[in-house]
Amino acid sequence: MLPRPRLQLGFRSLTHRTRRTHASRGQAVVELALLLPVLMLVLLGTIDLGRLFALAIGVQNAAREGASFGATKPTCVSAASCPDPGNVTYVARQELGGDPGLSVSVACSPSCSSSTVTDHTITVTVSQRFTPLTPLIAEIVGTSITPTASATAVIP
Repeated sequence: MLPRPRLQLGFRSLTHRTRRTHASRGQAVVELALLLPVLMLVLLGTIDLGRLFALAIGVQNAAREGASFGATKPTCVSAASCPDPGNVTYVARQELGGDPGLSVSVACSPSCSSSTVTDHTITVTVSQRFTPLTPLIAEIVGTSITPTASATAVIP
């Protein structure tokens, strides 16, 4: 009788079978227990970082939208001159979903209160407080971060 040919793949043959023992299953549980906190920290840190970037982009958009609105309607800078929804602060807040915690400041150079405001500039500064969800990230970067953005538009 001729010997049966064996197909070699790497160092093991197809006839060689590996057996899992009870000890190797326990080793996998220990490895999972050691790595799971690190993986969760990386996952939650990534989520916090994504939330921070989304808020920073939203703050930039709110400042640009407020400056654009202020350039088209320069007499509606404050709520005293135009009630909500017709002022710059309201428009900037609505860009971030109407969040009342959003800080909006509007400055006109030289002044937007006069009747002839051509060739003036309006600057809208927006800031919003961000609190991380992950306690360890909060210990590293602080309990709150405040992304701030400013946009300037020329009043035609």
